[in-house]
Order: sequence, then structure tokens, then C-alpha cells
Amino acid sequence: PALPATTVDSWNRVRDRERIHTHLGLGEWGNSSTVFVDPAAPLVVLAVGYRRVLYGDHGPYVELHRHQVRWEAFPGKIIKCETAFYDEFYTATRSVKLYDQRRAVSQQPNPPAGRWSVPHNRTEGYADYRPRMVYVAADTVQIGTPNHMPPQVTAAVVNTEVQDQNASGHKRTMAEAPEEMSSSSAGVPPERPRIAFKLPSTLRR
Repeated sequence: PALPATTVDSWNRVRDRERIHTHLGLGEWGNSSTVFVDPAAPLVVLAVGYRRVLYGDHGPYVELHRHQVRWEAFPGKIIKCETAFYDEFYTATRSVKLYDQRRAVSQQPNPPAGRWSVPHNRTEGYADYRPRMVYVAADTVQIGTPNHMPPQVTAAVVNTEVQDQNASGHKRTMAEAPEEMSSSSAGVPPERPRIAFKLPSTLRR
């Protein structure tokens, strides 16, 4: 189903929106650039970008597409039974919990107990969680800066003429990086070109 224009429709959700906007500066609708980090390990990036902040009766949750999550930042996991609403993933510090949503809570009119929980007996369910989306409690994360992102290494391909395995004596120019070059039809990987790396000044010794 289509996303609602807003999920802020009760006093408790207004309260939560004001708190999250004040503490994190997050708008209800997301973007592709906001960096989320672990407050207990601020150099660890948890996600980049978000879909929206979902305001439900169990509190505010950052809703993420799967590709926005840095899964390597969540080494701990609990895979639940088939009827569970979600699987759990944890950071190494155990301070941030990720919910990999399996099922909607449309048949649950009230939320489980929690600091921000308020029962409203909603016929549509206490929150608009979507299966296959990923959630993290907004109160448990910290907003990072682009400086939290690892520096990108600029690669310059020096010798890009590679012998084509399909035609003897025929050369072709490879513009892509070595890991992006496909192998030949004969099943023999092409010769790897020499790469000259230009490291950012912060990484030079």
C-alpha cells in the first residue's frame, strides 16, 4: 500500500516528532545522505540515508531500505521463528538494535510496553511497519557527518591495454577497475592492469 502523507496523528506522536527533530534534526521524510552512527562507537556507520521516520504508538523508528544499511556494523543477530514479526541484529557494542521486519502489525491494536508506548486501540494496528523494511529506534542512534565516511581512494589505471583472450593479437582498452572486469569466454581471467593509487593526505605516511 501507498505510504500515508504522515504518521503523526496523535498527541504522543507529536511529542515524539518534536523530540526527534530537536535531538537529531530529522524530518519525517528521508533522503539518501544522512549518516547514522552508533553513539557508543561514533566512528561506526550504521546506515546512510533513510526512507522516513515512522511515528507509531511504540515510539519513533527510522525506516530504512535494505541497501541503506551497513550490515557489517551489525555482527550480532537473532533469527526468530517463522511467525515472528522481525529478526534482530545488534551492533558490536550492543547499544543499537536493528529490526528486520517480516510481518506487519496491522492485527495488533496496541503496542508492547515501552518508554514511549501509548495504547490507542487502533483498528489498523499500532504502527505502519512494512515487511522487508528495516527499522531502528530513532532514540538509539546518533547523526554523523560526511567525515564519518571512509575516505575514497582514487585509482588511476596506468597500463590499460589488456590482451583479449578471444582474438589473438587484438587489444582492447579497459576503463573499469580490476574487480569490475569480466572474465573471457574461455574462462581465463584477463591480465590485471597495474594500478597507481593516490591516497588522501590523511592516509599518507
